Amino acid sequence: MIRGITFSEQTFYSSDFAHFQNVFLNKQNGVTKGCSVSHDDTQVTISPGYFFIQGRLLNVEENEAIASDRGFAEGFNRIVYEIDLSKENTIEEFRQGYIKVLNTEDLVQEDLDGGGNVYQFPFCRFQWSGTTITSLIAEAPQLDLDNIFAQIAANYSEFEKEFEQWFTGQNNNLTEWFTQEIENTAGYIDQKKDIIEGMIADLQGQGFENAAQYEEGALLAANWNQTEKNYNFETEYPAALYDIEIQPNYTCTEEQIEALGAAMLLGRIGANILTAKGDIPTMDIPIIIKIVPKTTNTIER
Repeated sequence: MIRGITFSEQTFYSSDFAHFQNVFLNKQNGVTKGCSVSHDDTQVTISPGYFFIQGRLLNVEENEAIASDRGFAEGFNRIVYEIDLSKENTIEEFRQGYIKVLNTEDLVQEDLDGGGNVYQFPFCRFQWSGTTITSLIAEAPQLDLDNIFAQIAANYSEFEKEFEQWFTGQNNNLTEWFTQEIENTAGYIDQKKDIIEGMIADLQGQGFENAAQYEEGALLAANWNQTEKNYNFETEYPAALYDIEIQPNYTCTEEQIEALGAAMLLGRIGANILTAKGDIPTMDIPIIIKIVPKTTNTIER
């Protein structure tokens, strides 16, 4: 029996969607937004945010405080989010996921997409003296979406390389054959090459683009033009050669994110320049730069 999923009048289960997301995310687990961990003497707090566990999306709606009444033991403690698919949810209550305090290094991490039921996702570890929390270490990984898309770009780059090798081989074979048959071999080959390059241009027009590079950098407070409220990338990435996209790096602090929001950054067509509509940031802000060459040939940098 084959069950229809994304078809009319058919049922789309949560496990179906979890499988799709798990495959798309390359089986990576982690935080996509927020979920920072902090503590005072007696409790640990997880801030609002979102995280994925084997394709299953969860949302911390408001600050989640975990205190000693949740089972702290003297010495080593670990806070995890546990999924247990053997439990049954109701319309009123979500029972298959919950915060749990462990007193061991060992984690249960079964394959939820392969028949397993229990997966423990670590948020942090700490020492408990009986009265005070010490030595807290955050463990929740940031979901590496940039790496996923970089891999897609790398695959495209590899395809482009293989195509160029194939084209070079075909071009050489055609040249050898047409030398004997046509006087103007070079002109004929150029004509065919133009046709193939036109086909490549058509593919790019349908959504295929040049392979992108990803670099880590920073918006340096000292490099802002205070009069024009501009940040100029043209020296390193001239718009005639590159399209670029800027996004904050996962290493940003809350203060740096707030500074970005207050800046209200705007771009412009035809120039790789940022303009601050709001307040110019007074601190360095770590960023990720996506760089796409505008030519069909790879530009060495």
